[in-house]
Amino acid sequence: MTNKYSELINNLKTLREKVILKNVGVSALAVLIAFNMLGSPKKTNATNEEKNSSSQELVIAHDKLVSYSLENHSISSNLMNDYNFDGLKKYDFSSINESKAIEEEPHELTLEEKREFLCGVFDVTDEELDKVFGGIFAEAQEDSIEDTVAVACTVFNRSISKVWVQSTANAFGINKDDVTIYDIFTAPSQFSVISDGRYKLFLGITEGDRYEAVLNYFYDTVTETDKAKEDVYNEESYHNFLSFRANGCEKPGRVKFSSRGNNYFSVLDEEDIIPLEERSYYQNMLEIEDDYGLTLK
Repeated sequence: MTNKYSELINNLKTLREKVILKNVGVSALAVLIAFNMLGSPKKTNATNEEKNSSSQELVIAHDKLVSYSLENHSISSNLMNDYNFDGLKKYDFSSINESKAIEEEPHELTLEEKREFLCGVFDVTDEELDKVFGGIFAEAQEDSIEDTVAVACTVFNRSISKVWVQSTANAFGINKDDVTIYDIFTAPSQFSVISDGRYKLFLGITEGDRYEAVLNYFYDTVTETDKAKEDVYNEESYHNFLSFRANGCEKPGRVKFSSRGNNYFSVLDEEDIIPLEERSYYQNMLEIEDDYGLTLK
């Protein structure tokens, strides 16, 4: 690393300490670094004095370009008219991004990576997650993605309910902070498909619309993203109910998400919701997000 390059990077680090660096025109900085290291291509016969002067001007330009990018999130050829660069107008910046600074695309996980990620987030084994998924498929109307996601949503709602988590902890004789979504689903006298073994008919499913819908529901919910809602399943399947009864058990106030699906009831009250920062899955997620190239809020 040359002294000039080090000097430019140090200037950038100093600026980082003063402001939150967002949407900086990386391409513009790269051009400036190249100019600073190699000198202006338009002044190949420049004297040492001129080159030193040019280097100083470039450092000034670097700071102004970063400030401009921070404030406007763009770098255009009109930049030369917005700031007086004391002689740097001779450089042609027209090739630099004309609209917005390049933004890094969010990392998209594969289905396999999402499954592995959820195992870490929920602190369950792959076999335990498979049992939860199998139980969800067994409880839902088999040909309805909407009802399948609605069952998954019920399970998740219980996992963030103070009452349900404490009840599950009491049933297993464990600390409430150690309760997992697997414990929620397999707790005694809760989901009938566990007690009668029907969940076993749906074990090992790792493809298909219903599988992707449930996987994406859990992933989207814990990461608080909206991806895949529009195309994969009905967004209205997201709900705040804690319980359901099978098709045919209709009563006033109960809600169905498909023609032959379950009837959902018992709303998760706001005061019963475990705060996000206190949810075990949230803490787990923050610990492993870097492993998956994620930056979560």
